[in-house]
Amino acid sequence: MRRTPVEPDIPPAIHTDGAIDSGRYVDLIANAPIGVYRVSRSGQLMLSNPVLARMLGRASLEDLLSENGQGPFSSRARSRFWLRLEKEGEVKGYESEWLRSDGARVFFRENARAIRGPNQETVCYEGTLEDISDRRAAEKQIQAERDFSSAVIDTAGTLVVILNRQGHVVRFNQACESLSGYSLHEVAGRPLWEVLSPPSETGLVRECYEKLVSGEFPGKHECNWLVRTGEVRCIAWSDSALLDDRGGIRNVISMGIDITDRKAAEDALRLSESRYRELFESASDVIFRMSLDGRILTLNGAAERLTGYNRNEIRHISEVLEPGALALTREMLKAKLRGAAGTQFELPIRAANGAQVYLDLNTTLSYENGKPVEALGIGRDITWKKQGEEFERGRRAILEMAARHEPLPDVMLKVTQLLEAQFPKSRCTIDVTPIAPGSTPPVPSCRLPVYQTLQPGSPEFDLGFR
Repeated sequence: MRRTPVEPDIPPAIHTDGAIDSGRYVDLIANAPIGVYRVSRSGQLMLSNPVLARMLGRASLEDLLSENGQGPFSSRARSRFWLRLEKEGEVKGYESEWLRSDGARVFFRENARAIRGPNQETVCYEGTLEDISDRRAAEKQIQAERDFSSAVIDTAGTLVVILNRQGHVVRFNQACESLSGYSLHEVAGRPLWEVLSPPSETGLVRECYEKLVSGEFPGKHECNWLVRTGEVRCIAWSDSALLDDRGGIRNVISMGIDITDRKAAEDALRLSESRYRELFESASDVIFRMSLDGRILTLNGAAERLTGYNRNEIRHISEVLEPGALALTREMLKAKLRGAAGTQFELPIRAANGAQVYLDLNTTLSYENGKPVEALGIGRDITWKKQGEEFERGRRAILEMAARHEPLPDVMLKVTQLLEAQFPKSRCTIDVTPIAPGSTPPVPSCRLPVYQTLQPGSPEFDLGFR
């Protein structure tokens, strides 16, 4: 074992109660059959053993240590591993490909952990590397040979059951014993469906087996096992057969995978998606998904109600935004991609009837494999707020005109413009007729009441006026 000239005071990875002193610890690492390392947070190799140097193709341990932060532990690929180790604290059984100094590619299996200081800060990283290149080569060879064998069981942990023509159990591997709670001795020589099928499914399983032995193989099916604990487990089976010298079926081989948890996860996912869709559609705020190039992916019902568009009518944001609003949207999206925390802004949208509606919009990015792929937006209708602000500005302008004693027709014209701006579908007319003192006002040709109840369906009624 060798250390770099400068090494912080780090406690050894193996803690003892006096049974192993530091000298024996050094000997243990130096003579270990696997590679051992200690790396600083910057990726500099601080401690290693000769086995690791040979695994990496270095002539000596001194050569490996002298690389001084430029070796394989400082590569960009390793930096991602250090980040994972920093986050999780410990990684076990991590398999990865390494490049030796002679250009050969090798596979290592790694166990590593982050060494913490008294304040839980990371001091360095320690780990072991085991050369599994031969194992990888053997697995590749086995994979090639599987294509030439019709009855090879080669998956560790897979349920394997071998039955004779009558359906009696001949083989029952350890995975089956562990899942079912029954040993081979308990099930051997008995029909499988009588031991493990729920009573309500016994006939269906027997019928499925009869189809297999009649020649309908290979095949796949799912069935339930009623295990010793009383729990029901769902199994997905792949069935094949071993033939005798005359071509008849001698045994049926079934390899199964317990998919109970997967089924439960799928059911939970469907329920979650259903609840999300219900929330998405029932929300009073506008919710949408948009690609980074501006294509509309999804709109909720609130967006349809507010804008008057059908969700299938809007394909791109440019179809509902004026040039200025489109430029603002693109600028805010760029800011979000640059990492800006707050991207809340007000956005005018052109509704289907030509009117403008305003949204107070918040956006966030959705990531896939660490890269942003789309934007999610949630907007609250603030059209009434914007109209109220515009009305207040108009009202103040009218008061200022009156204070300046501007001509009454000009003031009344401003009043009509203000009212028409609030009610785009309405037209307002104000007649200004001078009346001399003591004169009788002329009778208008059309008498209109000063106050008139608005009828349902009128634009003013729909906007909340009565």
